[in-house]
Amino acid sequence: MKNLNFKSLFVLIVLLFASFAFVSAQNLQERPNDEKNRPMELFRRLGLSREQIQEIRRINQEKQPLMREAQKRLGDANRDLDIAIYADTINETQIQTRLKEVQAAHDEVIKIRSSMEFAIRKVLTAEQLANFRQMREEMMRRNRERQMENREGPPKDRNNLPNRPPSDRPIQQRPQNRPNF
Repeated sequence: MKNLNFKSLFVLIVLLFASFAFVSAQNLQERPNDEKNRPMELFRRLGLSREQIQEIRRINQEKQPLMREAQKRLGDANRDLDIAIYADTINETQIQTRLKEVQAAHDEVIKIRSSMEFAIRKVLTAEQLANFRQMREEMMRRNRERQMENREGPPKDRNNLPNRPPSDRPIQQRPQNRPNF
């Protein structure tokens, strides 16, 4: 029984990650045109030489088709897993097989992305690498802030937050008739 619960939890986690990846991919497609020029702005801010830019472009030209194909396989594997999970009849063997396919496809995406980033990292000087780390941290911070804004919406009154401990809420705001869930 515990093994089945663990499997169910694991499948749920995989599905959640897949849905986040799908939403992220949609957000990337909806970006305005000026953001498509970001690589050139990044190159300029890093102070890359013409040779470095050419080498990075060569790396991208070599790895991007591999990355697109790996991401397609990951999307297909996620779709097949979803179909297996929600099929009319439960087939745990098929679900496990599909789950392994998702894991293998995900591993391949990570492998290609890592090799690509490592190849680009080798092109950078120590100073450029330090600048890149700083810019990357700033970009990640802005992305986290945007995600928090999208999740939370407009600022809320602290006393109306549902996850706040009951002892911290004013007494008059406690609900009198709570459902027993």
